[in-house]
Amino acid sequence: MIGKFHVKLALPSGKSIDVAELTNCNYLTILKYCENQDLAGLNLFFEEIIFKSSTESYSIIDKFYCLVAIRMIFVGSEISLLNDNHGISYSVAKILSNLESFEMEQSKLITVHGFKILLGLPNTMYFNNIGEMYTSMIKTICFNNNTINFSSLTKEEQDIILTQLPTIILTRINQFARELSKTLKDCTIIDGNNSFNLTEVKATVLSNEFMNIILSLFSTGLQNFYNTMYTAFTKINIDGSTFQQMSPQEIAILINIYNEEINEQNKAIALQNENIR
Repeated sequence: MIGKFHVKLALPSGKSIDVAELTNCNYLTILKYCENQDLAGLNLFFEEIIFKSSTESYSIIDKFYCLVAIRMIFVGSEISLLNDNHGISYSVAKILSNLESFEMEQSKLITVHGFKILLGLPNTMYFNNIGEMYTSMIKTICFNNNTINFSSLTKEEQDIILTQLPTIILTRINQFARELSKTLKDCTIIDGNNSFNLTEVKATVLSNEFMNIILSLFSTGLQNFYNTMYTAFTKINIDGSTFQQMSPQEIAILINIYNEEINEQNKAIALQNENIR
């Protein structure tokens, strides 16, 4: 059996991740979450198909960068921004470039009652509540020379450990979060451009704004997807199984080739009819 195609991505933190090709099968699920504006469900789905298989822990910036790169490689390298009812094409690569310059070194070691807690940027892109955001900042916990990689534990395991920690530790984590919110600059996603009346788009790290932007980037429309599926099945004669395993970008390339071929045929017919006259 042929293995899946993978791409190795270098992330802003210096880490890397191998990601499998985004198939139409998975993209349809993504579009359904986007259609329902389900940030929590979309986040869980991305965790399942991309990040769960990795033994590495990634920050919110790394995960956002990874998902934007996947959008660029497997869906399309440009997005359309609406401005005064006119669509403006914007390169997804520019978003990645902005993320690469973002300050990643945000960590702090706190020591309380023999516990040493290493804190850093959140490692999840969606928070159901403020408690989840604080928990996602804990990287490691050391006590009696035993170190636990907290971010690699399941939610159930994390909850058990949190109940054993002195209450003052949670207060210190709260303080760290407030410090981050003051010192972290908002991340520029889309650059402003006065010539095109394009407004700058920024995102606050300690929020769900990154997940909102991911939802917008992947929202190319269910109707468009089904139109593409119809064309692939009826015009290019691609079978359902092959369609599911191909990426959205590959199908788009094939449809463009088909459309160019039809255009050439129509030109030839028009020329032939002209010569007959």
